Amino acid sequence: MTSPVTPYPLDPVLHADMIDQLSRDDCRVVCSSATGLLLRTRSGTALMASADEDSARMMVDQAGSCPQMVAHDAASVAATQARLGLDHHTPCWSAAYLGTGLPPITLPGVSVDQVTERWAPLVCAHYDMDGSTYTRSRIDAQVMLGAFRGDELLGFIGQHEQGAMGLLVVLPQYRRQGVAELLLTDLTTRILAEGRTPYDHIIQGNEASVALHRKLGFTLSTGTLTWMSRSAH
Repeated sequence: MTSPVTPYPLDPVLHADMIDQLSRDDCRVVCSSATGLLLRTRSGTALMASADEDSARMMVDQAGSCPQMVAHDAASVAATQARLGLDHHTPCWSAAYLGTGLPPITLPGVSVDQVTERWAPLVCAHYDMDGSTYTRSRIDAQVMLGAFRGDELLGFIGQHEQGAMGLLVVLPQYRRQGVAELLLTDLTTRILAEGRTPYDHIIQGNEASVALHRKLGFTLSTGTLTWMSRSAH
């Protein structure tokens, strides 16, 4: 499908996820106007940005059943919680790499390669934020990369369903050796080669991730976006 050009002014950092979805024709445009934009990804997650409370309420009423919302402003957060009952909130910074390329990084004896099903138990044991089923789906989608020294997995990184980078973990015994920088640089380079803008959502309070992204030249959003879902009761 061809997505219409939205008149809503999208910020290249804060709205990097929405821009990426539109550029890849990987979403459905539910609402698009000068005061707001609402997208639905193939996995069903909604992405919303609004200029004011009235626009946010109008778009939420057209969102339908929605297990997850990424709200990019306070009005969208308030309308989503009030109308859809998505009361579990995870505020994040958006980080986007707006440059043309990163200098390559090498570590002696370490290579970066695709993570295969063989490594799924180890990966799931160290990354449990989204559950093992989701993590295995990212491995099956062939979007997970690992840093390997011989037959040892030092750490891994991947892309989420909607296109954001993430799932970055360095195994405890290999930390502070440049593995995270190597993985983030490699994945950033691969995404740039696809003609896309690399971006990541960093949970507020993760200062180590903020420092890593800034070191590599990523731009951090001035505002936050909020991942919203329904609390388990």
